Amino acid sequence: MAANPALVRTHPSELMPAPYPGEFIVLKRAGMLLELDAVQTPTGKWSSRGSMFLSNVRLVFLAEKSDPSGLTGFDFPLVYLQDDKLVQPIFGC
Repeated sequence: MAANPALVRTHPSELMPAPYPGEFIVLKRAGMLLELDAVQTPTGKWSSRGSMFLSNVRLVFLAEKSDPSGLTGFDFPLVYLQDDKLVQPIFGC
């Protein structure tokens, strides 16, 4: 996990993660909430709303605004994800 990933401006008001060579963004979701424990902030926790980007290499969260500690986002390489699961409601079954 890396804090404050490199960003590029795509439109006058939109930022997105700077892509690695051969990387492509598969999905973007706005309005996401990310809560982290054991991070180096005064409280040891970090929580923010923002956008999540999924690529073929990593998962990147970008906060809508930075907090007083200076954190604006996190980068999660997919190779380090373990024991993950998708929990999704299934309607009409």
